[in-house]
Amino acid sequence: MPAHLAGAYTEIACFEAPLGPVPGDIILTGQFTQEQVDLLVDFLMQNVVGVTRITRENCATFFGGNMNAPACLQY
Repeated sequence: MPAHLAGAYTEIACFEAPLGPVPGDIILTGQFTQEQVDLLVDFLMQNVVGVTRITRENCATFFGGNMNAPACLQY
């Protein structure tokens, strides 16, 4: 969501709104740099998009390679 990008509304146009202060009805809970967004998209494209069956190896990716993470033991 573009509103969560650092500089949204003030430096980067969002939802066709002109640059300016963040609208009062928008709550920004976390803001990410473009680099962070790019890293997240790359991670999702490599590890999530198109994956139809979760394996222990897939799960371990989310836990730093730890295939024995409690959440991964079910796979």
